Amino acid sequence: MQILYLGLGGLLALLSTRWLAHHPPARELKGWAAALVLVSGACVAFAVATGAGDWIGLELAGMFLFAGIAYAGVRFAPALLSLGWSARAFWDLAHFMSDDAIFIPGRYALAWIGYDLVVGAYLARRCRTGALRPLAS
Repeated sequence: MQILYLGLGGLLALLSTRWLAHHPPARELKGWAAALVLVSGACVAFAVATGAGDWIGLELAGMFLFAGIAYAGVRFAPALLSLGWSARAFWDLAHFMSDDAIFIPGRYALAWIGYDLVVGAYLARRCRTGALRPLAS
């Protein structure tokens, strides 16, 4: 069953890449940055909604970390977005593996891992081909 959730996350990521790829590169870059912050915020929302008070601070710190990576990826080096999305997979794996992170259902964590890995690989390819460039002047 676990592979099914990983696969569903990967499939959703493929659909997302197709949708954002139809936008101009600057908008695509901003879209992936915003999505990185949003999915990080989802962990905060889960922690707050379930009353997992011990985790809220850590999840907020993670959200700010990923927001910083997203900003740096847009302004300076889009490859940082690829790194950020790939790092999110490890963040989600930590949720899945932890006995204390019960505020995020395991199937969600698995789907997010699949999504994160596919997006990270997609962005790495887009950066390697020069399709995404920083927006700094």
